[in-house]
Amino acid sequence: MEKSIDKTGTNDHVEVKKCPLPWWKRLGFLGFMFFFIKGLGWMAIFSITYVWGPEALANIKTFFTGLF
Repeated sequence: MEKSIDKTGTNDHVEVKKCPLPWWKRLGFLGFMFFFIKGLGWMAIFSITYVWGPEALANIKTFFTGLF
């Protein structure tokens, strides 16, 4: 017995799927990640100055001002 393929009920258009999260939840996640990374940066700066002293902060400042 052979299998037959029925093509009478097929749709040829492509359906565009929407993102399952609303825009405000995506924006909230991006905001959280921004402030999370910003907070980690501040903690890294303070821990560097605590361990290596304030002259390390001056070296970091000159490095970042030299980039621009």
